[in-house]
Amino acid sequence: MIWSVFDERILTIEVHVIASGSKGNCTVIKKGNSVILHDVGISCRRIVNGLKELHIDMSQVEGIFISHEHSDHIAGLQQLLKTL
Repeated sequence: MIWSVFDERILTIEVHVIASGSKGNCTVIKKGNSVILHDVGISCRRIVNGLKELHIDMSQVEGIFISHEHSDHIAGLQQLLKTL
């Protein structure tokens, strides 16, 4: 299938920043019901609460992209993986 760059179904992507800074980073990328987290450098509780505020359930999270291994990008990873 070839998609047109003007096809709204392809272009509708939501990006929400839960946290950004030296104390932790977490960004939500959502297309339809699919969600990917970009970095999880804050507590699992804070990530889950941020998702709830966006009306996103953890079951929608299909992947986690880690930009690099600094603590402000991975602090919540171990606990978050237990919830998936």
